[in-house]
Amino acid sequence: MIADEKKIAPVISELLTTVLTNSRNGKIHITAGRFRDVVILEIQDRNNYNGYALAYSILSMQSQATTIGGYITMEGQQQLVTTISFGFPNTPEIPAYAYAC
Repeated sequence: MIADEKKIAPVISELLTTVLTNSRNGKIHITAGRFRDVVILEIQDRNNYNGYALAYSILSMQSQATTIGGYITMEGQQQLVTTISFGFPNTPEIPAYAYAC
């Protein structure tokens, strides 16, 4: 099975909601890509006006992302263009019995 949608979807939803809530006349761009066994979702606010509040809200979600093996980073929170990245594993789960010899 690939990444568990039931665990990842709430993180993505909360990230998008947080960016939209802190945006004013925002120009928000969303991209995603897969690099080996990791999916990286990037949300870019190209008209950032409230960097401190956005950073606080986004980084408070880090523990939730960590529980699913993911991570959240934020660049440029004090600049006009702010990029939030959410990376999470997209690998098949190996059943416990596969390790038994």
